[in-house]
Amino acid sequence: RRGAERLAELLPLDEAPMRLHCIDVSTTQGVATVASRVCFVEGAPHKAGYRKFTISQEHAGDDFAAMQEAVRRSLTLCLERDDDELPDLLIVDGGDGQLAAAQRALQELGLTEDVPICGLAKSRLRGLGDQRRETGERIFRLDAPPVPLTNGAPEMLLVAAIRDEAHRFAVTFHRQRR
Repeated sequence: RRGAERLAELLPLDEAPMRLHCIDVSTTQGVATVASRVCFVEGAPHKAGYRKFTISQEHAGDDFAAMQEAVRRSLTLCLERDDDELPDLLIVDGGDGQLAAAQRALQELGLTEDVPICGLAKSRLRGLGDQRRETGERIFRLDAPPVPLTNGAPEMLLVAAIRDEAHRFAVTFHRQRR
């Protein structure tokens, strides 16, 4: 609960997101490109909300187009199926590019006001020589600078758990497809 409350403060959201979806794309050089959506409810995996998507060949070699397709298809299922619900927060695995792709999907569906989104980027090494530093994990927001996450903080643990689960689910599906 504390992690969701902290996410609401960071993003900012009107209330703590209890239903989180996270989407991850998995590919090997544009071959057998797939995506996964995992769902956490009140901080725990909700397996009935997990979905797998085979990405169209048209978008297979373009990570951003694949993300846009996956987000569009995921949210369309939420709108069309009685056993699915829109998330309180949609997290995409990646930074500005993936977030922009997700935003395009929301615009296509007319959901920009209904589904808050953010991107989650893993820590990267930046700089040269002695100036080389880890960036730390960051949350990317629309029209705002990324927010660094503190290791061990409740919000970090929550988003890392859902991102890691989305990655595991996508990679497993990708291996099955190959």
